[in-house]
Amino acid sequence: GNRISTVRYLQGNGVRVATFGQGWPSGFLPAEKFQEIYCASRINLNFDDIGFTKYQCGKIRDFEVPMCGALMLGTHNPHLARYFELDSELFTFRDNKECLQQVRRLLSDQGLCAQARKLARTRAVREHTWDIRVKALLDMVGFTA
Repeated sequence: GNRISTVRYLQGNGVRVATFGQGWPSGFLPAEKFQEIYCASRINLNFDDIGFTKYQCGKIRDFEVPMCGALMLGTHNPHLARYFELDSELFTFRDNKECLQQVRRLLSDQGLCAQARKLARTRAVREHTWDIRVKALLDMVGFTA
């Protein structure tokens, strides 16, 4: 999808970006390493785009990163506002230029980042654990234990 152009744009503007997964030089990252990488990263860059289309979907990473107490900057996806306070708990961007602006803003304001990590983790633990989500789903379909 658009990941390559965004990463190259950031790198071309002096931002160090580590990438993982199929097609990236560093290759596949085993699932047991995700939390370690999320927590070690100053900013976790997330893409909800589907390939080169204009369509987006929610991904488990939208919840994993905040659940780890890590900072996420992702493509602007309206669904995220249903789960987190944008520009307070999670940050988004609509194009490469805005992504670079957000990266620079976040790298220069550690207080904002610390507050966002805390708020996002608190929200994730309070509202988005598997237990809470499965219970809501079972309630929605009328299952009672």
